[in-house]
Amino acid sequence: MKISRWRQLKKILVISDNHGYTHQLREVIDREMPFDLFLHCGDGECSKSEYERLLPPLMASIYLKGNCDFLPLRQAARFALDGIEIFAVHGHKHAVKQGCSVLEYEAGKQGAQLVCYGHTHRAEIHETDGMTFVNPGSFTGYHSPTRSTYAVVEIEDGQVLHAEIKHTEI
Repeated sequence: MKISRWRQLKKILVISDNHGYTHQLREVIDREMPFDLFLHCGDGECSKSEYERLLPPLMASIYLKGNCDFLPLRQAARFALDGIEIFAVHGHKHAVKQGCSVLEYEAGKQGAQLVCYGHTHRAEIHETDGMTFVNPGSFTGYHSPTRSTYAVVEIEDGQVLHAEIKHTEI
């Protein structure tokens, strides 16, 4: 008899740079449920409790400090989820508006497989040296007057299975 191992997908909802704008965040949370982690890469300009009111009770969440945040938040997070080493920052201290080379170097030193960041307000996903980089863009629609962007990352058994930029109409 062959016994198959049960595998469970882990899903991360990543947002950044909403600058206090939470108008459609509840809609996005409802659309993307279920997910395992809410990761905010900075410049939220809201308290953690404001976000936690929108999230399901006991939802795992990480909030990072951006250059426009004045709350006592951490600058970076390094953690593991389902066998994936994750490194998350806002990006302003890694000069991401000039490119990702500084962030790529630091993420490599951290042993990261998934790197999430913000600051540029431009959504993008790219891979470098076995690392997947995800910038969810801006939830305010900063570079598009009609839509805001966010990202969803799915991981399973130590691999990034899928990373996608999504949008919602403003």
